[in-house]
Amino acid sequence: TLDVFRNRLGESGSISGETTICSGTSSVVISSTAAGSVLTGNVVYSWQRSTTSATSGFTTINGETAATLSPGALSQTTFFRRGIASSSAPGTVFYTLPVKITVNALPTISQAPNVSSCGPGTVPLSAQTSAGDGSFVRWYDAATGGSLLGRVASGAVFTSPAISQSTTFYAEAETASGCISAARVA
Repeated sequence: TLDVFRNRLGESGSISGETTICSGTSSVVISSTAAGSVLTGNVVYSWQRSTTSATSGFTTINGETAATLSPGALSQTTFFRRGIASSSAPGTVFYTLPVKITVNALPTISQAPNVSSCGPGTVPLSAQTSAGDGSFVRWYDAATGGSLLGRVASGAVFTSPAISQSTTFYAEAETASGCISAARVA
């Protein structure tokens, strides 16, 4: 007798788009690097996501039936896989190997002591981020918008511009990979 086995992973095709993003930002498009194929009927795609692991916890993403996927904004690491079925057997679905989109948490300012100075002049400012070593503190003159006054390593001293009256400066955390805190701290 001759045993014939189908290459179900080959039938599902393959996808790419593994990346790392900052929490709340949109990921790149998950691309189709190899289209799926079916023995009879037309190809029917579906997509699933899991925040558990690459092998479990997958749920179907309603309405996603294209060969590619735009995951949108994510707040936690998520695995995506594409399913393929035949229009003549839509209940039999084969899945690609998943791609992982790693989501880095946004940093915060964990410490920013108040300082005071007598008379006009510059003021030494310091702040630390929740991201630790390799992270940065960006100093601004406004809670939103405003001008970037400087960028220093977390915990390092930033010397303010010269001031002649009470002035509030705002610290913003930045990770080594470029994720920026959601809000500035006075």
